[in-house]
Amino acid sequence: MRHSLVSALIAIALLSVGVGAQAGEFNNECTTALSMGKHIKTDCSINETLKGKVYCFGNEEARQTFRKNPETTAAKAAVNAMKPEGL
Repeated sequence: MRHSLVSALIAIALLSVGVGAQAGEFNNECTTALSMGKHIKTDCSINETLKGKVYCFGNEEARQTFRKNPETTAAKAAVNAMKPEGL
């Protein structure tokens, strides 16, 4: 009985912290969109890792665009991430 209770509590804890969810750069905003000044939140299910950092994308096309020039895109996104939306 005790083993079952412990297993159930562990399962609930794992679900509550979002096991499997990615934590990405820029608060999970689409890196490619952000490089163009657009703030688009993603679930980070489409992502790419570069130099130990996880970059999120709103769709596969955005990820493919990132792959063409990842360092420049990430740098532009970093600059725009500091700007409020709409500027």
